[in-house]
Amino acid sequence: MHALVSLLDQTHSALVRQLWRELEKECGLAGVKVTPFPHFSWQVAADYGEPETTETLAAIAAQTPAFKVHTGGLGIFSGPEPVVYIAVRRSPRMDRLHAKLWRQFLPAATALSPFYHPRNWMPHITLIFNPETSAALSCGLKMLAFRPFDWELEVTNLSFVSQSDGQVGTLEYLHEMRGR
Repeated sequence: MHALVSLLDQTHSALVRQLWRELEKECGLAGVKVTPFPHFSWQVAADYGEPETTETLAAIAAQTPAFKVHTGGLGIFSGPEPVVYIAVRRSPRMDRLHAKLWRQFLPAATALSPFYHPRNWMPHITLIFNPETSAALSCGLKMLAFRPFDWELEVTNLSFVSQSDGQVGTLEYLHEMRGR
């Protein structure tokens, strides 16, 4: 799996990392560490062509001013491998950038995830990924349910994360957006 992402600002990255530590300590939830960078994803694919990906991402970042987004509570992607996340509220500015990224990377990407198609995209910050037991998931939900997640984040970068099957993801490159 490879992904076009925006890493969180320093303040919110620290908050998410603290939550991950608490979830691991209290509930044994460590699955999120497979991609150990607090972020939200713009697009996910099996592979991307190089050097087109870094060049295109750098060009788009250079043309895009940094902007603010807001979060709006917790969500769950249910199923055999549930995900608990902080929802990132879509805005017209986000949707325009997302559509541009989708169009620009369509030719270079292999096996794009349909969950990131503009019609389906639900930007989010993952807190719990693939819990090993329902008891661990329940513990995590109890821990998070009464906390406020009404945050304002500044989106300042477009980045690329690479992750081989079963391996910890690596940050391949980070491109600062205009105005940073």
